[in-house]
Amino acid sequence: MSFDNLCKLLSEKHPVAFASWVLAPLAATIQPQTLLQQVVGKVNQLERMLSIYKVL
Repeated sequence: MSFDNLCKLLSEKHPVAFASWVLAPLAATIQPQTLLQQVVGKVNQLERMLSIYKVL
């Protein structure tokens, strides 16, 4: 399963949980650059997780 498909599946089946997981560490006042860095970090984490499953 590709990374895009995994994100799509998670966001469709569990939209609130997925959004909460991606945005959880963010404070009430967010700078756009900080938000981008947080999202990129979560995307990278998902990519690493997905690559582990590809090996199995």
